[in-house]
Amino acid sequence: MIVSNEQRREEAELKRAEATARPAAAAWMQLAGVAGLLLSFVLSVSLGAACVGCSLEVAGALMQGMTRNPLADSGLLGLNAGAAFMLAICFAFLPGLPYMYNVMFSFVGAALGAAAVYGIGAMSGSGLTPIRLVLAGTAVSTLLSALSEGIALRFRVAQDLVFWYAGGVSGTRWSHLLGIAPGLLIAVIGALILSRSVTILSLGEDVAAGLGQRTGLVKFFGILFVLVLAGTAVAVVGPVSFVGLIVPHAARWLVGRDYRWSIPSSAVLGPSSSCWRIWRRG
Repeated sequence: MIVSNEQRREEAELKRAEATARPAAAAWMQLAGVAGLLLSFVLSVSLGAACVGCSLEVAGALMQGMTRNPLADSGLLGLNAGAAFMLAICFAFLPGLPYMYNVMFSFVGAALGAAAVYGIGAMSGSGLTPIRLVLAGTAVSTLLSALSEGIALRFRVAQDLVFWYAGGVSGTRWSHLLGIAPGLLIAVIGALILSRSVTILSLGEDVAAGLGQRTGLVKFFGILFVLVLAGTAVAVVGPVSFVGLIVPHAARWLVGRDYRWSIPSSAVLGPSSSCWRIWRRG
């Protein structure tokens, strides 16, 4: 079979085109892989910030309504410090624990911190006033933070603890989000269901009891939801304060003092505020 010069030229051009296309295709595939990784990282970080913002703002709104204290939030009332203290114990005595165990220990620490604050605040004969609650929370938070730092120095886990103390969502992974999502969703839905009772309780315990409100049951479930929300946030980004303090005030300014509206507004404004702060800083 005789092959003409024109056919040879066409075959040579086809081979050159294939040789040129292979590196370009490989480069495009690598670029697509890098873009996919970056998109996955950005989405996980953004969703982590949204979860943290929603958790802390809803927890702050619940606490301000139940305690009738405008300065109440999970950081000022010892929950964050309690969760941080329990995680310091985990780093020192139980290294290498899976992430979900750290989340569970955060819940336990937040519960211990809250119990200490409410116990100390209620020791006085005049009862648990908003000012006494904040003072007890500040004292307990300072004590637990000092104990956490002492554990870190004694057992040489200061580097791990300081990295976690710095706070941030840059280390959030999809596995972390999948682990905290169920508890966060249940707590937020529970807070929304409880919002009407919190509105009545914010008028005062005597008024709420006179209207047939079971104040003890409302406080129990409210504190339970706050513990879940604060423990989730601390497990993700470390101990943070004042995040759940401002947005509930802004929500009440926008929609009024009815917690049936201010808690959902806080749940929406919290993620927006957190994402804006993170990407503005980054």
